[in-house]
Amino acid sequence: MDEPKVGFKDLFVYQHLADLLKKKSILEPKPIQLAAFPYLKRIENDIVIRGVNGSGKTCAYLIYLMEAYFSNSLFVVDRQLESVIIILPTPELCQQVSN
Repeated sequence: MDEPKVGFKDLFVYQHLADLLKKKSILEPKPIQLAAFPYLKRIENDIVIRGVNGSGKTCAYLIYLMEAYFSNSLFVVDRQLESVIIILPTPELCQQVSN
């Protein structure tokens, strides 16, 4: 029997964020995201996610940042990001993330 698929709304993502992801055709978390989310939620951790191209690493970080924004938690105060630096190694990845 197949295991039921886990959607973003089943994890920790606000429904509004799940709707935004759906508009971008991001319907369910990739395995690397499922593995990373519990660690990203811990405020005291720095985390490095390793995986092959297209595995969902960058999206895992960005989804977590958006979740923090919508929940008004961590480094977000009154829906203003206090400090987030996103360093990307290639122009192509910069373009992908900006979309």
